[in-house]
Amino acid sequence: MKTISILPLAAFAGKCQETCNLDLQECLVDCITQYPDDVRCPGDCARVESDCLFRCQENNYGLFAANKDYMEVNFGRDVAEYSFDFDFAGHDFETACSVGFEGEYYIIGGIKNFQRVSKVSHCGLSQVDFMYQAFYEHRCTNWNGALHICGSAVDAGACWRYVPGQSQTTIARSMYGHSEGGLLVYGDYLLRIAGYTKKTEAYAVGDQFWSDFNADLPFVLSQFATLVVGQSIFIFGGYSGATFETENAILRYDDSMRKWDQVGEMAHKRRNFAVVQEENFVYIAGGEDFNLPFEVFDTETFETSTLESMSQNFYYAQIIPEEFLNCLVRE
Repeated sequence: MKTISILPLAAFAGKCQETCNLDLQECLVDCITQYPDDVRCPGDCARVESDCLFRCQENNYGLFAANKDYMEVNFGRDVAEYSFDFDFAGHDFETACSVGFEGEYYIIGGIKNFQRVSKVSHCGLSQVDFMYQAFYEHRCTNWNGALHICGSAVDAGACWRYVPGQSQTTIARSMYGHSEGGLLVYGDYLLRIAGYTKKTEAYAVGDQFWSDFNADLPFVLSQFATLVVGQSIFIFGGYSGATFETENAILRYDDSMRKWDQVGEMAHKRRNFAVVQEENFVYIAGGEDFNLPFEVFDTETFETSTLESMSQNFYYAQIIPEEFLNCLVRE
């Protein structure tokens, strides 16, 4: 198992070039071996290298932890480096939420920064707004032209519609609190999923109240990670209200059957962690434990594999695309 090292940013950025150069050399050997007289081999393989570099550089992320640790990660290449370059500017990520909106990325609230809104830019944070209500242990997502924030520990049933720098208004309260549950967009609906309850509730544009989505989870669950892939909703891990233990189960909601089924397992039990999707793969990182390796879940085969790279106690983890961070590119 590989140990994470602390290297300068240039070394991390050079990993893509190093890896893709190996792809180039393998392509040249294979092409010339099979087609020794084909003059197109160098050009074709150069395009292979170019495509590799594009994919590699586009799939860089920042992985953040509540204790202000920061790693630069490329899951597809299984590369991760600790970095000290990111300026948190006093905004702790613990129980905060992160979300993209209109070309910007925001960090909202948190147990130590209840009402602060920070924007991610130039490898750091800057405060850009102040929320009317305290937010921590909440969830946020981008839906219907605004950010929606639900489930703060101070009022778990409340949901807010928020446009940074412009407006903050409440929408209908959900029937259940869904504390530390899920909040996501599914088709035309905004869904609140589980969180110390088995219930899933739906809210559509123009609704005056939340309605039962008729898709109860098999058991009470909180502190999980969730995302939508096509017509499926996946839930990873979390804390079970049935066993009072951290889970490693992977659940999938099937819209045609309108029910949840377990389709797989993570290699490690996790809660308060993060996931990110690249094509049919979901990468899994962080959680409340030391030396947790990253994992990858295939949404087509439902198989899970463990990567070599790992994070150390990255609880309340957040994953932010590098395009918003500007940490890996230097003049």
